[in-house]
Amino acid sequence: MIIFALGCFYLLNALAILWLDKSGFDLIGFIFNKKNHGIYLIYESFFLFLCLLSLIGSQHFFLWLLFLMHSVNVFYLYFNMNDFYSNRESFDLIGQQSIVNISVVIFSIAGVFTILISL
Repeated sequence: MIIFALGCFYLLNALAILWLDKSGFDLIGFIFNKKNHGIYLIYESFFLFLCLLSLIGSQHFFLWLLFLMHSVNVFYLYFNMNDFYSNRESFDLIGQQSIVNISVVIFSIAGVFTILISL
């Protein structure tokens, strides 16, 4: 059940990113605003916690991969905050639309595969 919920959260996240982009929300600006650091850390920690709970139910390789990805993100956000915020120029070079497209594809793949694991 937790694994299915995790998959649904990934898919909802992909839809939310699409909706925010369609509304004209500056995703890169939000992520790289130091005032939003706590929100972004809580967001990543939430997915880390759900991945950990999912691993209790199933020791699937893909769940371990998601857990590792979120663990690295939380570690990087918490311990290397200055390095994270200094990478803003790299993301600006890639562009807002490319970041949105890549994020939606990654979250959609994660959501679909996680739901398939839960079945």
